Amino acid sequence: MWLNILLSCSEKSDTATAVPTKEIADLTRWTIEDPSTAPFSEHRPEVVDCPSTAFELEGDQLEVSTDKCNYVAITFPIVQNVPAGTPVKTLVLHTGLWAPEPGFAHVAWIINDTVFWEENPEIPASTEFYFQESELPFAIGPSDTLHFHLHNHGANDWKIAEFQRTDID
Repeated sequence: MWLNILLSCSEKSDTATAVPTKEIADLTRWTIEDPSTAPFSEHRPEVVDCPSTAFELEGDQLEVSTDKCNYVAITFPIVQNVPAGTPVKTLVLHTGLWAPEPGFAHVAWIINDTVFWEENPEIPASTEFYFQESELPFAIGPSDTLHFHLHNHGANDWKIAEFQRTDID
């Protein structure tokens, strides 16, 4: 009898860990990609200079300083299985964008090889929040890759703040 109770308890705790959370990706566990094979590799400058010191965790947000990193190609682990059609919200923001010459930045979320979201903000620009809500076009899980791409010129600060489900409280 005690063995059945113990087994029941362990089964319930295994089930509890399988309950989905809001977080689709762990934004605190980023990895720098090889820029020659990352999405949008055709955008990379001739010389890529992007040390890990260009990144700083602030709580559960990742800040990137483009005065230290001229081409951002990073990945985040997907932490759960998420079905197609799941509502998702993302948040990326930047402080004022400045550079000696006007131009454009390019920022994007890519899942595997599919662009999920992208923007091309002008430089110079005021502080901007890119809050997006949409549905996943296909199912994803821990075997998939979530890429974040950013390039701009000038010394600017960007924050990667959210990649979450909105169907869970």
